[in-house]
Amino acid sequence: MMDIQQASFLRTVDHNGRMLAEVEVVPYEQNIGNVTVYVAAIPNGGFEIVQALPSQANTVTSYEADAGLTQSMSVADNSMFLSQEFGLDWNAKSHFLDHLLSCDEVRCDLEKHLGT
Repeated sequence: MMDIQQASFLRTVDHNGRMLAEVEVVPYEQNIGNVTVYVAAIPNGGFEIVQALPSQANTVTSYEADAGLTQSMSVADNSMFLSQEFGLDWNAKSHFLDHLLSCDEVRCDLEKHLGT
């Protein structure tokens, strides 16, 4: 399970008409590297993690990043967190989201940009 050392809201992106927040996560585990997490609001209130990617995959221009996000998400919409760290374990993803939302600044930014 990945515990969060630091997280920060980067921007919002539109993915096929759905607004997502891009959040940079620095895990405590040094060998994992930073992770870029895409979060969306859900209809009944709250948030869900749509996808998580290694941050080094997102070191391109904004336009290229949007195009890359569209391509990677179309391939992996239902296969996020496939690494050994998360597997498809709902509890691991839920734990990670809880930790992410416990970062007050990130939670406020998510509410501000995505609504609840």
